[in-house]
Amino acid sequence: MRLAVVVDRFPVRTERFVARECAALARLGFDLTIFALRPAESGDVPDGAPDLARRARVLPRPFSGAVAGAKLRAIFRRPLRFLSTGARAFLGGLADPRHFAGEALRLGQGFVLARELELDDYDLVLGHFAYAPSSVAWVASRLSGVPLVMSVHAWDVFVNRSLVGVKLADARRVIACTQAAIDCLRARHPRVPPSRYALLRHGVELPEGDARGRRAPDVRRGKDAPLRLLSVGRLVAKKGHATLLDACARLAREGLLARLDILGDGPLRGALETKAKALGLGERVSFAGSVPPYAVTRALEAADAFALASTATAEGDRDGLSNAAVEAMARAVPVVTTTAGSAAEVIRDGEEGLLVPPDDPAALAAALERLAREPEIHARVGAAGCARVRTELDLELTARRLADVLIEVIEESAAERSAGEAAP
Repeated sequence: MRLAVVVDRFPVRTERFVARECAALARLGFDLTIFALRPAESGDVPDGAPDLARRARVLPRPFSGAVAGAKLRAIFRRPLRFLSTGARAFLGGLADPRHFAGEALRLGQGFVLARELELDDYDLVLGHFAYAPSSVAWVASRLSGVPLVMSVHAWDVFVNRSLVGVKLADARRVIACTQAAIDCLRARHPRVPPSRYALLRHGVELPEGDARGRRAPDVRRGKDAPLRLLSVGRLVAKKGHATLLDACARLAREGLLARLDILGDGPLRGALETKAKALGLGERVSFAGSVPPYAVTRALEAADAFALASTATAEGDRDGLSNAAVEAMARAVPVVTTTAGSAAEVIRDGEEGLLVPPDDPAALAAALERLAREPEIHARVGAAGCARVRTELDLELTARRLADVLIEVIEESAAERSAGEAAP
């Protein structure tokens, strides 16, 4: 089974789940190629698949000769399909002109991809995110006839509306990692059959051995061994790092020694570093920036608790289910997060983690202090979170579920072609 996976860049440190899923699908027998719209930002070898990078190709730039030639070929070979695709793209873009302006520049890459799909007899094209990658995949699908599956996530659903409706109408399946994303799309596009949606969460690779026996932190260890807090995520508003810093300042005022390590980079880094200094946190907070996967794993192994103060932005953007939080749970690191994202779909408050209201430093600080002061809570929450991941979010399990959906679409499409060829 030949599978084309379309992404913005590959590999990307903030989208490790894509590399993990692609590697797992390859192990399950899919002959896949990853098509990226832009060159990779880093040369990190994808998790668990040293050979995955050779499966990745960067599509020609939007204004290249290759794209121009592919457009001309499509005009002469399939003029009606070319015109109808352009018309539908324009109408779909009117739903969100602000985001369509940037997305439209990439659509030409879909003509090159269509040619690739035809020449190499691909069975399916999977577009990640309901933005430019899936739009390129949509154009290629319409021109080539190769069935489209779209994978949606967070910002691309909650904020972006550009071309989403036309892609939902043509996609054979729409895969979402949270129920919140499905509910949002169903509310906005009620004509799309509910059966078209599939809730498939992203899995993680389980660490060797059973992590559920982790020792709870001892806040009496002294200044050389503080409570070790970890937060992993892009430094953007919806991750709520400012609230997390306020919570750490509260812990310090209450005499609880804690150190916070923040992994990730983004436009708010300067403002957050300034805020940390203003709060008097000094060396108690570190900003490591973007780090390779092995550094994330090492930090998770050393952490006493994982904290993510997710919030909803003014334009409606919010977290899905943090993959870093799931990785922490897999290692029995207790997770403290908020109800603003989709964490509550997997984490029950007081069971697999601790949930607090968003934008509430006092509640966040109280939850972190509870983990530090009550070792039995720390151990129970860590063990329950680990058990949840092992039974429901093991990568091999989630990848098989994804593979089943993809195979189902391929078989449906093949059956329809056979029926069409047999018709008089």
